[in-house]
Amino acid sequence: MSQPTSNPAQQIIQVPCTGVLVQLTIKPSIKPQTFMPHMPAEVRDTVLLYLAGHISQWWSLCDSPGVLFLFTATSVEAVQQLMAALPLVREDLVDLTFTRVGPLTPLRTLVNIATPPQQP
Repeated sequence: MSQPTSNPAQQIIQVPCTGVLVQLTIKPSIKPQTFMPHMPAEVRDTVLLYLAGHISQWWSLCDSPGVLFLFTATSVEAVQQLMAALPLVREDLVDLTFTRVGPLTPLRTLVNIATPPQQP
């Protein structure tokens, strides 16, 4: 039977999920002439998600055709539903990767907080 560790560095701290990072990349087999006609509607719909407060930040990828979106959300499923409405997703022209993210836990050491405060 293993003993609980007393080393705080070995203890797993639950990170509260405050966002979902989405990487959207054009599928390698898709040619620009296939996806470019959808871009005006894609950009419009993405701007509407931003204006509705769903997307807090977004970036272009430097090494491949695609973008990163940081959604203000705690659920991958909720973000998947929002992304499903975008034209490039509806047309199955892109690959999506979803990653839940939260506050950088090691920063707790600066303020000597061992566990995250409880959410109301």
